[in-house]
Amino acid sequence: CYPTSIAVRQNLTGQQCARKKLFHYEGRSTNAVRQTSSHPHQAMPSPDGRWLFVCDLGADRIWCHPLSKDDVGPAASDSVSTPAGSGPRHLVFHPLLPRAYVICELNAHLLTYDYAVATGQLTLADEAPTLPSGWHGQPYSAAIRIHPAAATLFVFNRNHDSLTAFQLDGHGGVALIDCFSSGGKAPRDITIDASGRWLLAANQDSNCVAIHMLDSASGQPKFSEPETTPITTPACILTT
Repeated sequence: CYPTSIAVRQNLTGQQCARKKLFHYEGRSTNAVRQTSSHPHQAMPSPDGRWLFVCDLGADRIWCHPLSKDDVGPAASDSVSTPAGSGPRHLVFHPLLPRAYVICELNAHLLTYDYAVATGQLTLADEAPTLPSGWHGQPYSAAIRIHPAAATLFVFNRNHDSLTAFQLDGHGGVALIDCFSSGGKAPRDITIDASGRWLLAANQDSNCVAIHMLDSASGQPKFSEPETTPITTPACILTT
């Protein structure tokens, strides 16, 4: 069964001890298999540390909690609704602009939001497909990353075994660059190293990590054949 709550562990200072807070969510949406109840999938703090956003795949919602160094408050009742049946999975913030991007698992769409720092409000500004229009399989999108140069955004699609690259303009708007092979089967996670030269794709079902070359200044893929490193069922990947 899917989780319908998140637990937040707070590391407090002084004589206060670390404690947990448990938040429950309710909701459902139009997908009769994946959206019969709430399914919070990711909790992401805003860059300014004022808000905690929770992507709820099952309810087609993004919950917003007020956040401070001492407390996490309950989510606002007027949480952000995503398009019906979209299944919001992961969210990232633009490193320089008040914009947020959400990858939706169930329809493989990228949502672009304007982010109001003072209120935590997300306002939908754009919606773009991440898969080719001629493909009619079941979407199964997952991770989303922004290149360190803040000019390129990547998402991946598991059933399509692909990465999709978008160019980010000076206002945070997105434009499709291309959709290309992940270098393996069922890409589960991606990361970009600090130099901006390499994108690593953890291909779970082909037991490998594919290393894609990027232009370090722009983040655009060079579309060369990636090298692969054998790793058994990689599911999450980070660089330091």
